[in-house]
Amino acid sequence: LHYIVMQGGPLHRVRNLMVQKALSRNPTHLFWLDSDMIVPADTIVRLLKWKLPVVSGLYFQRIPGATMHAETGQPGPSTILPHMYWKKDRSKRLLENAPMNWRSRPMWNDLMVADGVGAGCLLEEAGIYERLGKPWFHTAVDADGFRTVVGEDLWHCDQLALAGIDVIVDTTIEGILHVADVATGAPGRFYTVKANGGNEP
Repeated sequence: LHYIVMQGGPLHRVRNLMVQKALSRNPTHLFWLDSDMIVPADTIVRLLKWKLPVVSGLYFQRIPGATMHAETGQPGPSTILPHMYWKKDRSKRLLENAPMNWRSRPMWNDLMVADGVGAGCLLEEAGIYERLGKPWFHTAVDADGFRTVVGEDLWHCDQLALAGIDVIVDTTIEGILHVADVATGAPGRFYTVKANGGNEP
């Protein structure tokens, strides 16, 4: 197990450099863990057991000023949504930033197929990078070059889809925390993280 830590610069550039450095060591897998994530000690082992090309742990994000109701998917207040995405229009190439309705399934206790996930807790077989053209990560911006249209992680997932590689989410691992602003997911349990280190249902 080798650790590669990098920071600074655009995220897509950093991720591309990390892949290049990792592949030089001939690994079997790459495990992405963002610096604002806390995961159970056995997370890598549990993701490895599925023997899948790409599998992500499930974690949640807070979206300030979100206008999609988490239960119905209709307009309404909601702040906590899973960091997994689907395409509104599957004929479009690029993923749209449309969080999946996290209560669309009765239980979170199995594997799910997603169109895209954040790369905060993501396990990938090293061999997939040979199937993807460079760059492996890229940030798509609007015509003015200021607003991000598709982040580097969702762009990467789009390339996986074009290569015929499914993005799978393991919803069985409890206690994956996105400490920057949100909560962990497990069947029936969602906790928001407070600045003082406490939590509340």
